[in-house]
Amino acid sequence: MAVYTVERDYHLDGRMSKTILDDHLRAVVAESGIREGYIMIFVAGCVSGLAITEAEPGIMEHDMDYMFEKAIGVPYGDNFADGTPYRHHETWNDDNGASHLRALLLHHSFSVPVVDGRVMLGPWQNVLLIECDTGPRTRTIWYQVQGER
Repeated sequence: MAVYTVERDYHLDGRMSKTILDDHLRAVVAESGIREGYIMIFVAGCVSGLAITEAEPGIMEHDMDYMFEKAIGVPYGDNFADGTPYRHHETWNDDNGASHLRALLLHHSFSVPVVDGRVMLGPWQNVLLIECDTGPRTRTIWYQVQGER
């Protein structure tokens, strides 16, 4: 079995900023020469995450933010929607308690099958990197392709 690993950095603006990684996954699989196996994606950091969803404007520009802010009640700021303070702020004297909670509901890694050299995402599936922190950050993603050439 062959293994190919590469790391890439991404700069995001924070507060649920998103970037689509589909083309990057495909490029890494092509670079690897692996035809059958899987690609694993991992993002380092407690306040960022990965998701697979349809990257259409309603989800990207409204629905995901609304879900965290209103439906789940995790707004940015000092408190939960009901006014309860984020205790994380007391521990570290910072402002990103909501960022940690939002990232808890995302993934930090997952795998996608590679068949005949193709990343097997469905026709409406997109891989997103999402930055939950309150300000701009650079995140490192490790891509690891394993399988047979």
